[in-house]
Amino acid sequence: MKRVIVFMTFYLIIAIPAGCTVLQPMDTGDIITEIVSQVSESSTAQTQTQSPTETASSPSITNTPVITGGPIPGPLGNQWYDWDNVGAYPGASVAQCGNRIAFQTLKRVDEHTYESYLSFANPDGSNCVRTKIKDPSNLNYKDGWVYFVKNDSIYKVKTDGSGLKRIFKTKNSISGATEVFINELLLVENRLYFFENIESKNNVKCIFEYMNLDGNGPEIIDQFEHSKIGENADLFDYLPSLFYDSGMLYYTNTDLVDSKFDLYQYDISANKKDCIIKNLSAAYSCKIAVHGDKVYYNGKINAKEGLYAHNISTGKDEYFITTGNDGIFDFAFFDRWLLMSSDEGLYCYDMQEGKLYLAGGLGSACNIVPTQKYVYFEEPDDYPFLWPVTFNDGKVMKGACINSIK
Repeated sequence: MKRVIVFMTFYLIIAIPAGCTVLQPMDTGDIITEIVSQVSESSTAQTQTQSPTETASSPSITNTPVITGGPIPGPLGNQWYDWDNVGAYPGASVAQCGNRIAFQTLKRVDEHTYESYLSFANPDGSNCVRTKIKDPSNLNYKDGWVYFVKNDSIYKVKTDGSGLKRIFKTKNSISGATEVFINELLLVENRLYFFENIESKNNVKCIFEYMNLDGNGPEIIDQFEHSKIGENADLFDYLPSLFYDSGMLYYTNTDLVDSKFDLYQYDISANKKDCIIKNLSAAYSCKIAVHGDKVYYNGKINAKEGLYAHNISTGKDEYFITTGNDGIFDFAFFDRWLLMSSDEGLYCYDMQEGKLYLAGGLGSACNIVPTQKYVYFEEPDDYPFLWPVTFNDGKVMKGACINSIK
């Protein structure tokens, strides 16, 4: 593994964990208390009438030059994500729980499969405690409780492993449904927002909803239905993305079969939704990140694949970041940086100065998982190893894997 030479002031001590202690649930055993509540469409968000922007390729898009071979100037210190109002970074597999983290530990079953368990540890993976709760995803935290998705349900549990409770189970259906999948669970202030995705033989339906933290009052904000095209199309071609910024939720109506998506804005306080951009290009995903008047997304315009910055106010793509043939694999905000992984290395876009730096190789492209205080890399393949990342003494390195059970 190569060492990456940069200059940053963030510090994290890496320790190799001795393994996870198995935590027995204190008062639940295998019993799950379920809150049954009907989803209501009576207060579905209002739709504004203004016309969305039709995006188009523009010859004026600027390709951001890459600065290589030198240190990245610092210091850090300005957060470009609103951590105070959310339970985690959107779609994160790690959630900050005070001075601890919630994450998955993995136990290999065979060469291509594993069992995963909800676990708690120090940020470097030490003092790990593993619960018996299997297959958690989309972790969020607030006031001593972790909220997560498991199959077609949403649960909450205390950070000591007690109080496990199912607070939502999918109830919407399409006749002949073959698969139901919840994604993009995001805790914002005192509500849980999520997508309920339902696949049938010929259709996919994506329902955007919210509910209170106790599971009461599920309400539908929006929903989309797609007719599947081609024998290779499936649910994952239509999975939406979700992002929060400054009182607004941004979400997508995704169609990767046609390599495009529409971007919607939901004003939480006003309970209003609006399609603000139509037909944004999608490379191989529709992941988004929003800050101010710009939405960042993986796109392909005029055969140029990379990370684009689209100005919501003007309706134009302003610049893009390309990294050779493979493009950007994943990206996320951390501190004042927009971090991007690719096979070429870790790219750091300075949101403050508007400059792009290449911070060397990672070994391979990784998912980027930020929390309020730390950054983790996650292997994107069949076995999602998780590594903490150190930014110290002018170097960026992956630490020891923290989630593999021996």
